Amino acid sequence: MTTTADAVEEQEVAENPGRRRIATALVVAVLLAATAAVVVLHQRKDAAARVAAARTAATEVAARRIPEVLSYSHETLDRDLAAAEGAVTGGFARDYLELQRSMIRPAAVRDRISTRTTLSALGVVTATDRQVVLLAFINQLTTSSRRPAPLIEGARVRVTLEKVGDDWLVSTLDTV
Repeated sequence: MTTTADAVEEQEVAENPGRRRIATALVVAVLLAATAAVVVLHQRKDAAARVAAARTAATEVAARRIPEVLSYSHETLDRDLAAAEGAVTGGFARDYLELQRSMIRPAAVRDRISTRTTLSALGVVTATDRQVVLLAFINQLTTSSRRPAPLIEGARVRVTLEKVGDDWLVSTLDTV
């Protein structure tokens, strides 16, 4: 049963087809906006999850890589320096290899230097899914033929790890 109000509304819609098109366009616009909002929220959630996973993975790797890069013994120098070389990337790798060749190797052999680095604390400064910057508090114990009593020093280092393939490698290491 059709009421008078329904009949009037149907007559208005039939007489004004532009009104129907505007209403349809508004419904479509609202649906598109809602869909876009859902997509954006989903992408942000995925990005946040990727960054959280990167923070965790890079921090775990840094706990191994930092001592690996900063520790060596005159007795196992080739193996130690090769391990450190495999832990670095980019311009830092080039600079580090030059430092190994020109300073670390000659001094370690000549003065029988051994340096063992340990982490006392490690925290994330910034992170993306491909790069994580950390602040590390390290302790270094160094012995040599010139100074047989161990020298213990602490330092803070800012370390950047970059994702290279499936691995995290040190791309910068600076004292703070």
